[in-house]
Amino acid sequence: MADDRTALPSPEKVIDAFQAFHRTAAVKAGVELDLFTAIGEGVDTVPALATRCQAAERGIRILCDYLVVIGFLRKAASRYALGVDAATFLDRHSPAYFGSTVAYFACELNQGAFAGLTAAVRRVGTALPGDGVLAPEHPVWV
Repeated sequence: MADDRTALPSPEKVIDAFQAFHRTAAVKAGVELDLFTAIGEGVDTVPALATRCQAAERGIRILCDYLVVIGFLRKAASRYALGVDAATFLDRHSPAYFGSTVAYFACELNQGAFAGLTAAVRRVGTALPGDGVLAPEHPVWV
């Protein structure tokens, strides 16, 4: 194990961990709105994306600008383009697409389980009722 006692402390990792759910929610919204696929198809301005995604222009602009900040999109003037990761994994036309898995990772069941993680650690079990998703025939796996 590397000795990092001589490294200067930085709040970056801590703040990054605190804000991780923001990134998940933004990517989930982009997938649910089919934003990444629309941009991949060449729909690249806020008004056109708002129409294609059936969303408010202001909401699309804020979401897209945030996705630029976290590296999923690029922006030049008023046009958006997919970053390499979004083009590869979040555009439905890509053979490597797996954006739909965000529906599982960011579902209410998982969010609820992780929201109760402290209690689960204290009692050495799941934060979900019963055996959680390990219960036989749990709907999440059926």
